[in-house]
Amino acid sequence: MSKNRTVDPEVIDLDELPGHYVRRMQQIAVAIFLEETESLGVTPVQFGAMQTVANQPGIDQRTLARSIGLDTSTIASVLDRLEARGLLVRSLSAQDRRLRCLTLSREGVSLLAAVVLPLLSDKSERHQTWTVVVAFALCAVSVVVLTGWGGQLSLGQMAFAGLGALTAAALIRGISVNIGWHDTRLINGSLGGISFLWALLIGASFASLVAVLVGVGALRVRGLLLAISTLAFAIAAQVYLFNRPFFTAGFS
Repeated sequence: MSKNRTVDPEVIDLDELPGHYVRRMQQIAVAIFLEETESLGVTPVQFGAMQTVANQPGIDQRTLARSIGLDTSTIASVLDRLEARGLLVRSLSAQDRRLRCLTLSREGVSLLAAVVLPLLSDKSERHQTWTVVVAFALCAVSVVVLTGWGGQLSLGQMAFAGLGALTAAALIRGISVNIGWHDTRLINGSLGGISFLWALLIGASFASLVAVLVGVGALRVRGLLLAISTLAFAIAAQVYLFNRPFFTAGFS
């Protein structure tokens, strides 16, 4: 008759296992993704499939399965759900009738954009980062147009862009205008805030008008007059203009 022997299980410290941390990291990533995309009803696997199809339009089903690490039966069920929602289109390959080629529908492209954009810009610090990126990209485009196409050199792109942006912000916020000398007031009044679209249009128009007035003298003059005049405006805007109460609302 054998006796039951009690064996103490080996104590394993999960904190010393790299695989435990890899698994936890994957769980946290999935949880964050599902929280951010809850209203869209997209799983991480569906997003991976849609993004891969967007990157490689016309990819076949088997290649997609290998690309995202799924077996053929699993990828088939994923694609069935996406197709049922009208997000994906499956068609026979013109070269090999045995292959099913995949493309995103317009609804699929829109949904994919709705998933990606909040992940890039849902935090305030990301808003600032992307705003800076867009601002510099806008100024880079202006350099291409002005220097590449027009043969002129301007050094005041950011000043003009800032003038339009600050003007639009002031109009949205509401402004008080008090212009005069000592006790004599030429203009003294206030204007309530206006809508974003109108403020954007007025701010852009005002910045364009100022840019024309600054650069009009260089239209018929050769050399670096435009560069010098726009550089002078940029310095004046930074030192004086942008610090006016109209733009700062009284904050320094």
